[in-house]
Amino acid sequence: MDRGMVRVFLARIVGALGGGCGIIGVIAGFSDRNLKLSPEGWFLLGILGVLTALTIFFDEFRIASGQDRG
Repeated sequence: MDRGMVRVFLARIVGALGGGCGIIGVIAGFSDRNLKLSPEGWFLLGILGVLTALTIFFDEFRIASGQDRG
């Protein structure tokens, strides 16, 4: 696999994990259960994971479309 495909694969994994953490945060928030991490923490971790994945995706798209000037 070339480097771009590895980055896209990594972004997909991080995005899926981030989405899962966000869903756990929403479910924990609605159920009022005590977890080792608060519902806000799970949700924040999910948001950060999805934002990281989107950043990697957009960076790869920019490089693949030839808009990389640097």
